[in-house]
Amino acid sequence: MILRCEMCLTNIGTFDPETLALPLQGAMGATDVEYGGIAEDDLVAADGTKPWTAININDAELISLDTLRTMRAKGKVRDGANGRPNVATMPQNIYDKINSILTIQQRFVSDKDTATAGFTHLVFEDMILAADDFCPAGQLYTLNTAFIGFAIHQKGFFARQPWVDLSGPAGRSMKILWSGNLVCSNRKAHVSHTNVSVN
Repeated sequence: MILRCEMCLTNIGTFDPETLALPLQGAMGATDVEYGGIAEDDLVAADGTKPWTAININDAELISLDTLRTMRAKGKVRDGANGRPNVATMPQNIYDKINSILTIQQRFVSDKDTATAGFTHLVFEDMILAADDFCPAGQLYTLNTAFIGFAIHQKGFFARQPWVDLSGPAGRSMKILWSGNLVCSNRKAHVSHTNVSVN
């Protein structure tokens, strides 16, 4: 039996690989970009602060560990658990550059003739780093998973299509559909950085 789950995390509308990052870009948009029907300047507290503010860094910058550290600091919403971004997503070339930076710092303590270098997974200061094929070039996002989730369409929650017979030993297949969207409950907890380069 083959089980396949298809997920749609894009904004409402037709699928376009160039705009797949729109849920993140909408959640972390500029002051005039609405998210959840609210623009940043539409929601102002009595003390003049903007609780629905988005944190964007647009300065051109060469990727470094300090870049990641600054983004975590800017996305801090409180002290303690779940107070800072804990996941970073980026294009493959930025991920590879960070991997190269960290590999230089790797200790080779084995007395074997063959050295094992490089990393298969990266975590920097409790933040998981992930390469994303759909992340636009030169962009980096840090996310706090305590403040993102899924809005699930009531009629598209694991809806099943009929079984289909497959030729050969594969047997039968059924599509299980999930329909929803990525949602953000606190824009200040996430940070986007554009104009990031690797050299």
